[in-house]
Amino acid sequence: MGERQAAAGDEARADAEISASPTAAIVIDADGVVRAWSDVATELFGHPAAAAIGVPVSELVIPEPLRRSHEASLARVRHTGISNRLGGVYTLPALRADGHTFVVEITLSAIDVAGEEWYLGLVRRPGPGWVPTAAEPTSDLLREIFDRAPEAITILDRQGRQRSVNRAGARLFGYGDEGRYPGDGRSFVHPDDFERVASYVRRWRSPDGPIDEPIRYRVLAGDGTWRWLEMLVADLRDVPAIEGYVAFSREVTGDEERRELLAASEARLAAAIESLPAAAVIEDADRRIAHHNARFAELAGRDPGDDLTGEHAPPHLDRIASRASTSAQVSADFDRAASGFESLTIGPFEIGLRTIEVESVPVGPEGEVVGRLWVLRDVTERVLAEARLREILEHEQAERRLAEERNELLRRLDQARLVLVSSVSHELRTPLASVLGAIDHLMSLDAASPEELETYLGVAQRAGVRLARLIEDLLTFGRIESGLLPLAPVAVDLPALVREVALDASVSARDRDVTITVDAVDGPLVSADDLRIRQAIGNVVSNAVKFGPDGGTVSVVVRPDATGWHVDVHDDGPGIPAPDRERVFEPFVRLQSQEHAAIPGSGLGLAIVRGLLALHGGTAEVLDVPAGTTVRCHVPMSPPP
Repeated sequence: MGERQAAAGDEARADAEISASPTAAIVIDADGVVRAWSDVATELFGHPAAAAIGVPVSELVIPEPLRRSHEASLARVRHTGISNRLGGVYTLPALRADGHTFVVEITLSAIDVAGEEWYLGLVRRPGPGWVPTAAEPTSDLLREIFDRAPEAITILDRQGRQRSVNRAGARLFGYGDEGRYPGDGRSFVHPDDFERVASYVRRWRSPDGPIDEPIRYRVLAGDGTWRWLEMLVADLRDVPAIEGYVAFSREVTGDEERRELLAASEARLAAAIESLPAAAVIEDADRRIAHHNARFAELAGRDPGDDLTGEHAPPHLDRIASRASTSAQVSADFDRAASGFESLTIGPFEIGLRTIEVESVPVGPEGEVVGRLWVLRDVTERVLAEARLREILEHEQAERRLAEERNELLRRLDQARLVLVSSVSHELRTPLASVLGAIDHLMSLDAASPEELETYLGVAQRAGVRLARLIEDLLTFGRIESGLLPLAPVAVDLPALVREVALDASVSARDRDVTITVDAVDGPLVSADDLRIRQAIGNVVSNAVKFGPDGGTVSVVVRPDATGWHVDVHDDGPGIPAPDRERVFEPFVRLQSQEHAAIPGSGLGLAIVRGLLALHGGTAEVLDVPAGTTVRCHVPMSPPP
């Protein structure tokens, strides 16, 4: 609606201008149809405006013999967009409505109407007292028009032979202003273009030959160079002063050189794209395919030899995306790349057994895209190589970690060996010294009294028991660490077992006036090795008695839960600092408080407890309590398979 209103406004202004003009004013469009006709034009040519508007101007004011030449000129302007007549003043024959012809002067100029180029002709009588005449245009008049034309005009006879050329043409070819070619003009046509020109001549010499189709060809100019011409021919055989053809020519050497450079560039580009080891396509601003190689046609599902030039690129890209393993994502990435101003890499993604990676590169100045290059690479080998490299690196890292773990284990084993040797030597030396000392003392006596004999034999016995227990602990811990300690699971009543352990420990507890209490409820039986569970809980209770104060209390609480039983052993001793609560389960670890109190022990008790419970799938830990020490043993319903 807005465009029609604008066009109507432009036409109204044009009408106002020509109505005020002192000369006849005629407006025609690009096709030569009258769009505006002033009152002076009606007076001059005898046609009322109502009868003139909408009619080709050639039918109104141009004599019959010159109409085809006029139509050819309009066709040339439409084709090239160039007219050398604009702004000039020309004297031409004109036709009145009553059939009389007369001479007028006309000035042509271009006007813009709603974005289209129309033409305004201002026509006036050459002078006062003009008298219309029915005479045909004279040869002199035609020669004047011919020579004043700014473009090269050649007159040919009925056989297509050149008769004369105007001054502009003669100057173009370097022959001065004589208007004559020195010989047959056809001999100046480039050999490579001769057949094409001859075919063109045959076409416009035929009865229905086209008159609005130009041809470009090369001719030999006066300076010995080849020049490109664009020629449009008008059939004026019915004009008595001509009786042949008129060829309108303009030099287009620069255009052709630029076209050839562009064609060469495009050829090099096409060759470069074809030689790429990847599928490639270039699309223009309308997303039509400008260049592509055979690999792209094949990847798009077409025959490699198919020419896709001029086809829309998106359907081919959509076809490729639809075959991807992640088609929805690839299609979205293609759309995002096509609408952006930046280069974008898409993928890799899989199409069948191939892995594809796409690079989209916009073509054009910054902020403007006039085309886009798509490069689709088959990166299957690269992806496989990268995957293999990752596997090798992961394997090397795993080997490195394994080596580090092995070295750490060796270091710890070496450290444990040193600790073991040191601890075992120390722990064995003390009871062994007691045994040897008692024996030496008895052997030094000539006769021992029964009291002395009983005393020293008791010392040796207690030292021997301690020595045997230490050796047993070492053997048990070694078998746990090496995984050589088998279990013999049976149905165990854990509350009853704990009561028996407490009863056994109460004998040694009486020596220090320590009370042992058991708070247990009945519950389900567990599948466990009776001997090893008894040994584990016995060690915890024994430790509580050993490290608690004289006259203290050791309380044992036994409760079931959904996974097994908890046995919490609490003493009211000094407790274990938080940093040491995990260390006490390591072998041969003795806390400073134990060393200062000179409490005997190998440091294997809690390590054996945790090891035995672990064989059953259980755990041992020191709980965080306000005072004293609480060790919790968790015994599952059954050991792991």
